[in-house]
Amino acid sequence: MNETTLFILIGIAVVVFVSIFLSFKLYEKTKPSSEETVLIAFITAMVAIGKFSEAALPGIEFGTFILIVAAFVFGRKVAVISGLIAPFIVGTFQGLGLQTPFQMAAMGFVGLISAELPKILQKNIVTRVIFGFFTAVIFTLIRSVHVWLYTLLTNPDFTIGQIIGGYIPLMFWSYMHGIFIAFLAIVMYKPFMTIFKRAKNRYYPKKEGEII
Repeated sequence: MNETTLFILIGIAVVVFVSIFLSFKLYEKTKPSSEETVLIAFITAMVAIGKFSEAALPGIEFGTFILIVAAFVFGRKVAVISGLIAPFIVGTFQGLGLQTPFQMAAMGFVGLISAELPKILQKNIVTRVIFGFFTAVIFTLIRSVHVWLYTLLTNPDFTIGQIIGGYIPLMFWSYMHGIFIAFLAIVMYKPFMTIFKRAKNRYYPKKEGEII
């Protein structure tokens, strides 16, 4: 087994686990209100439900798009925590495993970068489409790291070249996911923004982009 390759993948795994732990720890220190907790539960449920469609149609899921729009409206804290929890909820129905922490980290990362996108770019349809596409592709790549980590641990002859080669067929599903999210960014952005803004004004009257 290539020690450098194994070290890199194990390092990525450690970063994933530490990031998840620190995110929840920092969120706990903010002493969230009951309204904020209910809001996170609501967003988490919507994202989780949106991801179930992928079980029947690989690459076709609404959860990533819902999380992106929620991040635009509610900011970093709500988006990251909702993104981390949603894959765990889905996993309790579809099966928890080595893939779960990487899916959690990928969704949390989507929430983070979406919340950091400047407001002026959020309102531009072209930017939203491009951002939605590449975010979905990056999400798919991050959540697939567990496959190569497991393969390296069980197959001593696996190389970094084979890992890169294994990503080529995976890119088809990544692009399908990206195209679907880009499509939703065009046709479903305004309805979801309206729903989330109403919820924010009523239940979460705080500044957007709060730090975890």
